[in-house]
Amino acid sequence: MNIFKLSNKSNPEEWTKSNTPGLEEIHRVPFKREDPIHFIIENNVNTLFDLEVVQHKYRSLSFLGEEFEFDSLCWDNNDKNFVIIEYKVKRNTSLIDQGMSYLNTLLNRKYDVLYKLNENIDNTIKIDQVNWDSTKIIFISQEFTKFQLNSVSFKNIPFELWEIKRFSNDTISV
Repeated sequence: MNIFKLSNKSNPEEWTKSNTPGLEEIHRVPFKREDPIHFIIENNVNTLFDLEVVQHKYRSLSFLGEEFEFDSLCWDNNDKNFVIIEYKVKRNTSLIDQGMSYLNTLLNRKYDVLYKLNENIDNTIKIDQVNWDSTKIIFISQEFTKFQLNSVSFKNIPFELWEIKRFSNDTISV
């Protein structure tokens, strides 16, 4: 697919055969590192997903004693649930198992994440006020495998896949 922008701003209702703007091609500019994706999403997480960031790079121990680091631990104040956001700069084949491990860790450390929520967002949410069954993970990447895209079609699966793309005209699509 080719993407173009109009060479000047004008009203399409006023276009004529001799007075139509030209087209300028817009090129895709891939992200080279994960951090810029992380920062643009986290700084706009309320606009994009109606979430609040609880903590950037939240660390927690799994039930096996492994330390995991969630890229963004977020809170959905409308649905009263936690959302983990993970960023990938390129296609990653172990996405779903990573997501399941992170969800398992969060659900096994309910008091820890609730403490972090109350500490950082100045809330007094109690453990029975959290909709734990709606906890989910959002993966944001420039691309996903066909298997990953197909796997999220199940009803009530706790994963969302969002593609992010950057273009030469300083436009981002999510």
